[in-house]
Amino acid sequence: MVYFDDIFIYRKNLNEHVKHLKNELDVLRKECLYANLERKKCNFCMEKIFFLDYIVNVKCIEMDEENVRAIQK
Repeated sequence: MVYFDDIFIYRKNLNEHVKHLKNELDVLRKECLYANLERKKCNFCMEKIFFLDYIVNVKCIEMDEENVRAIQK
């Protein structure tokens, strides 16, 4: 049994995002790996997400301001 904590798919436009998402889910299925698509664990087509202490949005990837302040102290 294998657990992946995170699968992060980032594309700047929705069409590319959906194509990439479909491709990744197809690969998982082909390899008999299945994603837990429970609503509380998955987010799709988000414009902004917090991931590994970064904020990823449609414009850029930046550090979380709270972490920057903690480092500066």
